[in-house]
Amino acid sequence: MSYSLDTHSYKFGNIEIKLRVPSDGQLFAQFQQKQEGNGLYWGQIWPAAIALSQYLADNPIHIENKNILELAGGLGLPSLVAAHFAKTVCCSDYIEEAVRIVAESAQLNHLNIATERIDWNDIPNDTIKDVILLSDINYEPAIFDQLLLVIKKLLDRKAKIILSTPQRLMAKPFIEKLLPFVSEQTEIPVMNKERRKEWISIYVLE
Repeated sequence: MSYSLDTHSYKFGNIEIKLRVPSDGQLFAQFQQKQEGNGLYWGQIWPAAIALSQYLADNPIHIENKNILELAGGLGLPSLVAAHFAKTVCCSDYIEEAVRIVAESAQLNHLNIATERIDWNDIPNDTIKDVILLSDINYEPAIFDQLLLVIKKLLDRKAKIILSTPQRLMAKPFIEKLLPFVSEQTEIPVMNKERRKEWISIYVLE
């Protein structure tokens, strides 16, 4: 379906981003009608995406002059920030409408970002880049085992992964399995929609 879009503004240091976002009213109506049940997830900006964007702006050493791939990117806020430093950026999602909206945001910000429809269960080898961005992808325990396999495949291909995640108790066993690969870890506070401070964990995996 086609979405009516609003423009939200974000600032990370000296970087200003104008982001195209499906209107809240339309997403709520979609939820009520139970259409495309996961649409509410990709169509919002979650605290983990904001924290990852802030981390990239504060630590560009990880992405400067690198080829970047964001998986399950949703509206692509971290990709838009990364494009200020990286050699190339590809923002991907398996939902076609999300990819289209990211391309519109890239054009609005005059950024050169490629977009591609990719299911992280089936990542073509030629699309794996130097650095992989993952934001709030570990929210469903049923997929943790498969997600761990995907992450290990990416690490085997010598990609660096930067993962941002809320501190969910249910995800603790999954995160513990990643700890042997963690080269850097930090926490970033973000104000959520309820205007409460939420701490987001950032992991650099190598």
